[in-house]
Amino acid sequence: GRQLLRTAARKILLSINIWMIIFPGLLALLGLFRFFLHPSRSGIYYYTPYLFFFQWPVTLLLIVLLIMALILLIRHTKFDFQSLLSYTYLFFLIAIVLMLLSTAKNGLTSAALIGEGEKHESLFTYLAYFLLFFLVCSFIESPTIKKWMANIFLGASFFVSLYSICFSSVWYQYMDLMGFFNNSNEFGYYLSITVMLAASMYVICTNRIGRILYFLLFSFQASVLMYNNTLGAWVGIVFGFLLLILVSFLCPNISRSRSVIAFAVFIFVTLITIPLGSKMFASFLGIFSDVNLIASGAVDAAEAGNGRWKIWRATVSYIGERPWLGFGVEGISERLHEDAGNYRPHNEFLQYAVFF
Repeated sequence: GRQLLRTAARKILLSINIWMIIFPGLLALLGLFRFFLHPSRSGIYYYTPYLFFFQWPVTLLLIVLLIMALILLIRHTKFDFQSLLSYTYLFFLIAIVLMLLSTAKNGLTSAALIGEGEKHESLFTYLAYFLLFFLVCSFIESPTIKKWMANIFLGASFFVSLYSICFSSVWYQYMDLMGFFNNSNEFGYYLSITVMLAASMYVICTNRIGRILYFLLFSFQASVLMYNNTLGAWVGIVFGFLLLILVSFLCPNISRSRSVIAFAVFIFVTLITIPLGSKMFASFLGIFSDVNLIASGAVDAAEAGNGRWKIWRATVSYIGERPWLGFGVEGISERLHEDAGNYRPHNEFLQYAVFF
């Protein structure tokens, strides 16, 4: 009976995780439907008030599943402090606890309940992010299932990018590619995940046809990224490739040559798209100008990175004021707007640090 209960719980968790990965593809169809109804509107921005209603039930469902999972693990696993520290998901559990403690300290504000007016990222949204990662790390152990889920995600990402290209080329030629996301930056970071995942699958794939498909998808998504023009995503991919190459030298079963080839192709795509209208490489060169402004202590150094430097410095100073439990969800928005002209830190690490 216990084994049947454990198996049933794993199947429930697996189905939840699979649907979470399929969701971007389904949302792409929703965006396409909206596109035909209201061609003058774009982006997930117009869906967030509706998607807000999914936050509470999804989070509560994840919490129930998490409690079930912990009960099963405790009943069927011998725990000790050393083995607990070895679990890769411990970080996510700590983050969840900090979110709850921070909210308890700073109050269950309207921002914590429903988020701010644009993205509607509430406490329940942040909890759902980390609970989902916690469950994925805890229960998806089979390499076959992981590969299947990765393929679903990559397949959905192709249609997301295809939708973005079609929509932008018809209605908004002057805009960076953004798909159905709120802005181009969010789409850029989504693309960075797909680029690195497709490249990594190309590197480790043992099937020739599979390698060709992963390579084509990787090249396609890299090209889309160049016209999305999110520099942070591009820089993240560069560091991702450096790590991938390092791992390939440390692990004999990972192809070094394909790791280097993939990185070379990414750089080639970056350069070849310059005469075709991509602004990515020019944005990259702008980093050196920004670094020079900051290092020299210039008067306008605060405007480096399109004003990001001023925002980040202000956010870091807030973190120093409350380093342990932060200011709560959107707790610095008004103050940050007064000090730096923006409501959000524009950096995920700083945002979580200052909120929680």
